[in-house]
Amino acid sequence: MTKFDVFIAALIALVAGLIFYPFAAIGVDSHHDGIMLKPAMDVLSGQVLFRDTFSQYGPLTTYFQALALAVSPTLHSLRILTVLAYAGSLGFLYLAWRALLPRSLSLIASLVFVGYAPFFHPNWPMHPWSSVMALGFQSIAILALVRIVAGDRPAVWAWVLGLACASTLWCRQPVGIILTASVGVIAVALHLTGWRLAPGEVSRVWVRAAVGFVCVTILVLGYLMMNGAVAPWWEQTVLWPWKWAKSGTIVSFCFYLTPNNTLIFPSILLVAFSPALLRLVFTRLPLFVDLSWWMFLVVLYCTVAGPTVRPYLLIYTGGWGVLVLALTGLQVLLVIICAFIKKWGESHGNEFYRVSVLSGLAIGSAAQIYPVACVDHVYWALAPGFGVFVYFVYRCLRLPSLYCCLGLLLLLAPAIYDKFRWGLYNFTRPTVALSSPSVLVGMRVDSDFAGAIMRTDTVVRGLLARHQNRPVVLYGNSPLCLEWFDNRFNPSPYFVTWDRLVPEAEQHKRTAYLMGTRPVLLLAESASEALS
Repeated sequence: MTKFDVFIAALIALVAGLIFYPFAAIGVDSHHDGIMLKPAMDVLSGQVLFRDTFSQYGPLTTYFQALALAVSPTLHSLRILTVLAYAGSLGFLYLAWRALLPRSLSLIASLVFVGYAPFFHPNWPMHPWSSVMALGFQSIAILALVRIVAGDRPAVWAWVLGLACASTLWCRQPVGIILTASVGVIAVALHLTGWRLAPGEVSRVWVRAAVGFVCVTILVLGYLMMNGAVAPWWEQTVLWPWKWAKSGTIVSFCFYLTPNNTLIFPSILLVAFSPALLRLVFTRLPLFVDLSWWMFLVVLYCTVAGPTVRPYLLIYTGGWGVLVLALTGLQVLLVIICAFIKKWGESHGNEFYRVSVLSGLAIGSAAQIYPVACVDHVYWALAPGFGVFVYFVYRCLRLPSLYCCLGLLLLLAPAIYDKFRWGLYNFTRPTVALSSPSVLVGMRVDSDFAGAIMRTDTVVRGLLARHQNRPVVLYGNSPLCLEWFDNRFNPSPYFVTWDRLVPEAEQHKRTAYLMGTRPVLLLAESASEALS
């Protein structure tokens, strides 16, 4: 990792931020945006997280978002923080991937990261979710572990690893638990496969990483303990999500795991790189055959095969998700086999350990797909594995890096064009800029949603005039509605999610828990919820 690589990483992060920024103001999701905006606004107003306001996610995410709201108390501010988290994640991941890949292929992996972003599509706005903040710290932890294994100032990077793992945990618990467990398994595997630093340095590395992890954890838990928020934290971020996950949620790979995507897309990849595969047997096959073959395939795609092949090359509905996950899994399997036969380590030296670390962390991250496999969660889960995917293709084909780069770029071209087309439509379609309520100022939405917001504004202002200084419980899925109410109430406004996957008795139990014996204003989003 040279200074030039750091410069390139910063430049890539800047470019990604500039590409993502226009989408920060497009669309409002009353459920997802409200879930993140509500507790951050409450914390900004002086309330204690979990004790005074409900949150189902890690406290660090809310604290960072409250800082963003201190600059500008709007949803747009949270979206800009999300853009910064995405851009920073890509910069750190690029530096981690450079431990395996030539610079050109690291740029290709970065292009996959940008192209995979779901919010280019008009039906999928940018969500300021806790997983985005967790991805940022997860990327730092991945880079730190790679630098430790490479022997680059391990004592310094050990502190970074511990702090980043703990921060990931306290941004989103499942991601942090998986990351920390993966680091622990990798540490044991490194020891068993003979990885060594200077005498006594290995134990110091893991001790420092553990101390860094414990320090952040003590600070967060200590703050919650001093404010009487430990029990509510356990109830809201551990027990309730666990009950929800057990309630029958089914993992759906509807956009990815279909027979056609599973079989046809890998076949397209094999056809595209068939000259390179033939070269594994006929070693004297010249490289210009690859260029000629790709030119033929491009002409074929543009004239005859485009309408048939194009759907399988698109990132949103094509087979990229299946392929990245499958090849990352194969790379992990290859690492395990090579560790047992001890051939890879003898011939590749430190590269074996770097491949092992990145592959293990990537396959661990992929576990985030459970229990929800929507396009957002698949993106967050697979992001660390994009570089491993490119590395697997590069090593298997044994092509020069520039040729491999060109081949992957041709495969990516339809997907990137599609994302550009969706993004351009999303950015230029007719929208209305909201001027109220204040937390939504600057957001651009379609006219129907703008009308609904104005009607809600009229209704809620009437309620506020008749029910001043009364706590509010919202029975529904859109906590954004609670932003109209004064955040200085103690207890603050709450919301009760109404989900068919959660038994009705559990919903009533949670309502009673939030309301207690206090007189409250009870809101319902629909007649069925009000009757329930």
